[in-house]
Amino acid sequence: MSKEEIVVYWGPCYDVGPDNIIDWNMFYADPTELIPDMKKSRDKTAGNQSILYCPAFTENYKNTYVFSSVVDSRFSYNHRENLWEIPNKYQIHPATTMRVSYMENRKPLVLSMIWLFVAEEPLEMEIISPYLHQTESSKYGVIATGKFDIGRWYRPIHADYLLWSGVDNFAIKEGDPFFYVRFNTDKKVVLKRYVNTPEIYKQTVSNVETKFLFGKTPPLEKLYRYFSKTRTKDIMLKKIKEAVID
Repeated sequence: MSKEEIVVYWGPCYDVGPDNIIDWNMFYADPTELIPDMKKSRDKTAGNQSILYCPAFTENYKNTYVFSSVVDSRFSYNHRENLWEIPNKYQIHPATTMRVSYMENRKPLVLSMIWLFVAEEPLEMEIISPYLHQTESSKYGVIATGKFDIGRWYRPIHADYLLWSGVDNFAIKEGDPFFYVRFNTDKKVVLKRYVNTPEIYKQTVSNVETKFLFGKTPPLEKLYRYFSKTRTKDIMLKKIKEAVID
């Protein structure tokens, strides 16, 4: 690997225990890089006047990737049962644990789609709303965003939506982005996909649960220290490298 490159290991996260007979890997497409992807459908008559060649634009979206749905999915809220329902099982499911409502008259909806990212060195990763795409899901709500250092902490990324006021249904189309992921570095990012395994899944769940040893909402800096001090990162990376498929 070049010193001008940084490797990011990524993979889907879902229960791979002995009682789960379905491998949900088929729901997870490889990401595409945003700017090269947009250039495929550019108006060629614009030439170098296109915003796609503007240094301010390209610098902002450098190392930005698009994570998209591979299937049409629809959801509706059952007020009587207080749960999200789907028309058939051959689509994305809502998460089994519902998020507590945190905005008046706006329902949260967390999908069962979960991703994991880790880097060998400090690297800030940012989740961004896919506002450069016209998506079906944007009619119903907006994806939750955030950022943290994936070289210093390891946690799941959810397709986590906050619906618009009064909305109690949701849809996403095949090919629509869930979100963009931006890696804030001047280095070239090299993505390496790995296969979800029982060991990786167990360690992921353990990270999520044990962080509460440090408080109800421990600050990131505290989690970063814990992750390094206990060598949890070394344990995760060893297991992940053994499962790399790229």
